[in-house]
Amino acid sequence: MAKRRGFRISLWVVCTGLVLTLGMLSWRPEWIVLVAPGVRVTSAYCSRWKAATDERILLSQGAAAQRIGAGSKLLRTDAKLELWQTPHGEYWIPGGSSTVLFTLLAQQERLIYGLVPKGGTVIDCGAHVGVFTKAALAKEAAKVIAVEPAPEALECFRRNLKSEIADGRVVIVPKGIWDKDGELTFFLNGNGDAADSFVTHGDSSKKTIVPVTTLDTIMAEQQLTSVALVKMDVKGATSRALTGGKLMIAKYHPHLALATEEPPEDPASLTAQVDQFKSGYKAICGPCFLIEKEVRTDVMFYQ
Repeated sequence: MAKRRGFRISLWVVCTGLVLTLGMLSWRPEWIVLVAPGVRVTSAYCSRWKAATDERILLSQGAAAQRIGAGSKLLRTDAKLELWQTPHGEYWIPGGSSTVLFTLLAQQERLIYGLVPKGGTVIDCGAHVGVFTKAALAKEAAKVIAVEPAPEALECFRRNLKSEIADGRVVIVPKGIWDKDGELTFFLNGNGDAADSFVTHGDSSKKTIVPVTTLDTIMAEQQLTSVALVKMDVKGATSRALTGGKLMIAKYHPHLALATEEPPEDPASLTAQVDQFKSGYKAICGPCFLIEKEVRTDVMFYQ
């Protein structure tokens, strides 16, 4: 009798837990990360709980991207490029990448890279078609140095910021960012998804050779006397890029906004690296998201 009673109690506890879990997920479906099996937390700054609570940010971004897409239209094409009218202005983009554009614009609405210091010089590493560069100028950055190696994205950038380039507020560095100057194999996805990389690539990626440079070289060549912010979205090359900027980081102590949502980016290692170059930085973890069974930090900030 006692065993049967114990079994009933255990069954009741399990069923109650299941009902509560299902109820919780119907109310807050983004909390699936709390109970999903096989999930790995790969950032020292993240947890399942933080990912669950931060998921609302990603859902809001997705809704914003849909709204932007609904309010946009294709104006014309030129070879492999497309000109789109969006609620945030006109943008040339690589053909077939409109959903990427809408996502990038939605990211800027939520200030994915934080606040831009007014009146300062910003270095945009992985500038793509210029969405962040435009946003930085709108936030009253005095000057943006844009680093981008992908040929199609680079051509779109030039078209999107033609007047800003002409008046000297934007300087293009048509190279990749790395830990030394030279040339390097670059993997092009060919679909305009802003995921071209020196480090990671898919089976269908095309290889090309592009010039690379460093933040310290840019500092010297552009004769910079200060740097307010360095934004990096360089798909696995962040550690290399930081190494190439250790003199600039030590000298000017710029704010850093580093995209870390994709492997092999490791926020803990990047923090140790930044501290090695310049002590006194405060590491701030941006939103944490569940991405392909991994809980990862979206962007790391150093101020």
